Amino acid sequence: MGTKSDAGVGYDDASFYLFAMAMLSLVTVPWTVVKIWRLVKGKDKEEERENLRQHCACRRCQEKAQAIAKQKKRSYNTWARPSNIFVFVSWILIILLLREIRRSPSFKAPFDPFEILEISKSASDKEIKGAYRRLSKLTHPDRNPNNPEAAERFMQLTKAHQALTDPVGKENYQKYGNPDGPMRSSIKLALPSVMEDHGNLILMIYLSSLIVVLPAFVVLWWRSNSDKLATSISVNTYRYFLVVLHASGRWRDLLAAYASAFEFEHMAVNNPRKFAPLRDVVRKSGAEADLKQIRLYMDVKPYLSENILILLAYTHRLGIDEEFQPRLDDLLAWTEGLTVAMADANREEPRQDCHRTYGRTVFGRTKKIMSAVFLGQCLAQAMKEKDSSLLQIPGFRETELKYCNSKSNKVRNVHDFVALDIDARRRILRNFSDDDFLDVNEFCLRFPTATLKVAAPKVEDEIDDSVHEIDKADVEVTLTVKRGAGTGRFPCVRNLPDEKQEVWWVILDDKKHDVPLAIKRLKPKDFDDEGNATTKLDFVAGIRGKYEYVVHALCDCYVGADVYSTIKFTVEPKLENTDSLKYFDTDDESDYEEYNAEIEAGDEEEETDSDEDGEADGGGPASAVQQESSEKEGIDELSSAEEEDDDEDDDEDEDEDDEDEVDEMENGKGLGANGSHTTSAVTEDM
Repeated sequence: MGTKSDAGVGYDDASFYLFAMAMLSLVTVPWTVVKIWRLVKGKDKEEERENLRQHCACRRCQEKAQAIAKQKKRSYNTWARPSNIFVFVSWILIILLLREIRRSPSFKAPFDPFEILEISKSASDKEIKGAYRRLSKLTHPDRNPNNPEAAERFMQLTKAHQALTDPVGKENYQKYGNPDGPMRSSIKLALPSVMEDHGNLILMIYLSSLIVVLPAFVVLWWRSNSDKLATSISVNTYRYFLVVLHASGRWRDLLAAYASAFEFEHMAVNNPRKFAPLRDVVRKSGAEADLKQIRLYMDVKPYLSENILILLAYTHRLGIDEEFQPRLDDLLAWTEGLTVAMADANREEPRQDCHRTYGRTVFGRTKKIMSAVFLGQCLAQAMKEKDSSLLQIPGFRETELKYCNSKSNKVRNVHDFVALDIDARRRILRNFSDDDFLDVNEFCLRFPTATLKVAAPKVEDEIDDSVHEIDKADVEVTLTVKRGAGTGRFPCVRNLPDEKQEVWWVILDDKKHDVPLAIKRLKPKDFDDEGNATTKLDFVAGIRGKYEYVVHALCDCYVGADVYSTIKFTVEPKLENTDSLKYFDTDDESDYEEYNAEIEAGDEEEETDSDEDGEADGGGPASAVQQESSEKEGIDELSSAEEEDDDEDDDEDEDEDDEDEVDEMENGKGLGANGSHTTSAVTEDM
């Protein structure tokens, strides 16, 4: 331990330990603070109870909330986690390094003879000698033969006494801070002294880690993350959704595309005999028709058939065995992420039929995006495509549905049922137990009732209130969501394995062209305490004419909670530049006036010269004007013909680009041969 040198190169252990401790502290200290904060937060019983109170009070939601809270608490209190072990070992290393640093001579306090002799700086020579005699008797080596610390202390006392009594030592101390005179200074490397004997080996290890280990780590990290988008969705999944949504928007096909996502590649393939009972149940139920009509646009993967069977059994409420429940939870955990990816993928679909109206500024189809959102609603509430919205109410079956739809009750949808008072609900659900009826009331209290307020389109900084061609306009939308209890942070989604917040999709749709002009996703944080959320939907106006836009508000947690509002307006012709429009604002326009006067004077001189030349040639001014006008007409005809040719070429190039884009999507990674869909492959495999 200490400072060593080899051939003029110094190695300082203490500096190396200090550097290592600083680098280790940069990681360990913040990580420790975060872990302590999480630990304290996880042990806050009152906060945990308040969180449970905010959850939906139905039994299944409460069971799910308690299971999630226990899982979080278990993760906080698991001391054997790798991260906790790393923090613990890091603190031990920091303490050991600090201990070695304090022992190093390089980091000892500056030489102070008064402090060593335990006297004040105004002490007389007599006091200095007395303190030296008293302390030296206690630390003399003859009295402490086996105590190296006493010997070191005696040497310091002698050196301090010399610095204060000996004339030469006193002069050196005053000049150089040491009675021995000037000390030799040296520059040393903050590297361990072990490099004195094994420098080449340590250097080789360092270079190997820098050239081999670090690049290998970067490559492995890149390979594991390069195939994912910012939303953690696989690029291959996104490509497959592009192909499916370009060809179909049916609910069955979207469900099969969901089950085909590459996020489920890790799922183990089970023995076919294990799925035989579930396969028989699906085939004997109404799900058999959906199974036969499913279209696949990729080769059948081993996990695909099993995923489709489980999702069909789930959406048709056929019952899932406990052995398949973990796999169903894995499938439902991706509900929000994959449905958002479907909507985003559809917005990449080219719309050649809208180019004349909107140019190349619009993509996708509104109905397909709404189908993707509807798929998420069905997965959240365990429903199939044509189910009544009443079936999402806890405990509802076909028996209760028929009774609600009877002539005496006239309850056609979930809104009609929520509007009933408790007594009327109890009469309809007279066969329900008290606990089951409480679950129904809790669902009704949390079911949202939404209203839309849509303002007319307007253009910022426009000279009039009209919308003109190619204007960048916006529509202000206010969405109001009311409910009997609770908030959008904890909706009643008892079938999903994880917590989920209520999200509202606000879509601006051109009803005639079925094109989404703007999309916003409103989360609970976007709503105020009164349940209002205001947003602006920006769009680019089309060509002149009358338009009918529809603003849709879709809830991703419930079926039947969607609302819409229609607006009609007229797009005026594009504004032409006029003298009344002022593009430059200057206080002093004299320079511009002088400049314009010089230009006008020059134009008059040129006209005079041209008139004289025309008369000399015998043509006269009139003939010159006619010749000039005929030349302009010829140039205009030629330029218009060239523009028509360019437009035709652009249309041909555009068609070729769109065809190439579709071909690339259909030939993407993991797709079937020639990009064709297969209808019977999955049915035969099942």
